[in-house]
Amino acid sequence: MPFDDNNPWSAWLSRHFPGTFAHPDAPAGGSGYGFSRTPGPTTYTRGAPDPHSPVGLNITPREAAQGYAEYEFEQVRSGIRQAMSWAGLREMALRSLGPKSFALGACYGIVKNPAMSVAGLLQLQKMFIEADLYERLTRPMSWKTMLGASWGIGGPSLFELGELAMIKFHLMNVEMLKHSYEAREALIKEVGQIFTHPLDFFAKAKDQLKASYVEKWNQFCLLQKQTDLKSQFEAGEIFGDVLMEVVMLVLTVISVGAGAAKLAAKVPQLVRVAEFVRGARAAEVGGAAEEAAEIGKGATATPASGKPLSTGENPDVFHTVTNPRAGQGVVDGIDPAYLNPNSRFGKAFYISDDAPTTLAELEQHGATGSHTIRFEMDASKARTLDLTDPSVAGDWGYAGGAITPETQAIGASAKNAGYNVIKFQSLRGLGANYAVINDFDSVLTPKMIVPTP
Repeated sequence: MPFDDNNPWSAWLSRHFPGTFAHPDAPAGGSGYGFSRTPGPTTYTRGAPDPHSPVGLNITPREAAQGYAEYEFEQVRSGIRQAMSWAGLREMALRSLGPKSFALGACYGIVKNPAMSVAGLLQLQKMFIEADLYERLTRPMSWKTMLGASWGIGGPSLFELGELAMIKFHLMNVEMLKHSYEAREALIKEVGQIFTHPLDFFAKAKDQLKASYVEKWNQFCLLQKQTDLKSQFEAGEIFGDVLMEVVMLVLTVISVGAGAAKLAAKVPQLVRVAEFVRGARAAEVGGAAEEAAEIGKGATATPASGKPLSTGENPDVFHTVTNPRAGQGVVDGIDPAYLNPNSRFGKAFYISDDAPTTLAELEQHGATGSHTIRFEMDASKARTLDLTDPSVAGDWGYAGGAITPETQAIGASAKNAGYNVIKFQSLRGLGANYAVINDFDSVLTPKMIVPTP
């Protein structure tokens, strides 16, 4: 990574010994043997202690490394979240992970596949990068080893600091990064299942899974076992390409309806990505809103019986607010008076089973999250209208797309029919969203509120 002079802790980076931290007046810091500094008044106002202040004189190299790492984490976190283009996201990946990583390879593999445009896949690419960030932070590599592999001229990236970046790790909320990591691992596992037992998923698997992709998958399995960065990059590139091919096959099953439920039970994460891709493609061609408006006329169709959210377990769900006061208000109790009637299904409390998706939803409306609340959802109390089920969505005339009076009418009809939760696929992230339209206190129990990373 090029030297980041904006990092307020960069003054402690040694000019003589790259990759180490030292007081700038120390022999190792840059002045050479002895003591020296430029004469003049102190004008250091960069957010870190002035190296020549009483506090700064007592900063240890390890503390300087901690400060540097925390600043880099904040820059990377916000950069990934706010990236609106592949170019901007790639810059953040290079800055934090170096030029060779599994995530960057996967992003290139996704771009190579002609399934859809790059813009529509940006959220999927963010997931891969966040997964690598989580893995690097929780399983740090040796920063001295990484130094030779990915350093540019000047300062190290956050993850080249390795375990130094972990010293104050408890201050860095990585809950959302963890969800991306788990989603990535689930995708790798599910794609592997399809290649291992293709006939269990696709009736004409031999025709659908091209020999070239079977060969690529075998190559991926070999490269994934290697620990060098070059092999990890190549493994990621293959996986991104193969993933999009498999997603297209999953979409063919979902689109015809037959076998969709069975597929969703076996490979839920792949189906989730396929639904996201389908929504993004519909948004690209501009047909989703018109289709929703047309089909939505049937919103008063007779509903199927409410399905429980899970079989035996109460899932974690998330809601992100834009300021601490709003977060405390939600934790104290959800007040229906504050619910927005102009939302997708009208007045409801909206949550997601994927924390990063809550950020993506806010960003779509030009808002930035400040705090994220984790709830436990009582599956036994949730009477759920599951619009992620294609047959149920068809019965209710729901096709995703833009918010319309028809989608809002579905919310009112569902409430009248006795449902208190509506489940639907997010168009902004990889998560499934829930609109809790009634019985907030019995369905949701707040467990934790943390600053949004």
